[in-house]
Amino acid sequence: MRRIVLGSLALALFAMTGCGAAGLKYTIDGLVLGDVGPEEKNAIFEAQIAVIRAQDEVYRDTWAAAHSQKEIDVAANEYNVAKLELDSAKAKKTFADTTKDQNQIVPAQAAVDAAKLAVDTASLKRDLVKARAKFSERRAELSQRRILVEQAQVELARAQLVSAKGKKPSDDFEVQKFEKQLANAQRDHDSYKVDVEKAMGEVMSAEKAYNDSKAALDAKRAPAS
Repeated sequence: MRRIVLGSLALALFAMTGCGAAGLKYTIDGLVLGDVGPEEKNAIFEAQIAVIRAQDEVYRDTWAAAHSQKEIDVAANEYNVAKLELDSAKAKKTFADTTKDQNQIVPAQAAVDAAKLAVDTASLKRDLVKARAKFSERRAELSQRRILVEQAQVELARAQLVSAKGKKPSDDFEVQKFEKQLANAQRDHDSYKVDVEKAMGEVMSAEKAYNDSKAALDAKRAPAS
């Protein structure tokens, strides 16, 4: 009984989210199974719930991609500020050089060195947030492909039930076509997953480069003991 209730809920949510089978060549009109009781449609209901979950992943990843774009703007501003501070440190160093006083020249040079490292660190942070944005965009696209896989599973479950009931919704109806459709969708999803994993690797590399530079900058800025 609980499985049937969940299935009914899945159908309602399925309609609310507008998750149809767009992009699929082979589909089964739900009316074909209108005379079949819900107790025989659990495989369909479970597949539809998977579609809803996949759609939620799209929302999550799309939000993350949009949030990453905001982080890119923040990182760009931080980079610009760091460059201005470097220009200021260089100007002070130029003035210190005119004094011929090592007590002014040495700390002024140290300030320039720190400012240069700050610019490098800010640049690496900008690279990192860009890499994160790219990863989020790739993962959102993968989630879209996951929806297609789950929709293909829904259609296959329908086709299998139609076949089991001895129905023939069209002259060229064959369950094998639905099986192949699902296999193709899964293959496309798995192929694109390689791009997502590559983008994740780029994030990890950018993260390490930024963290190393940030640690060096913090050490340079730390007061001498």
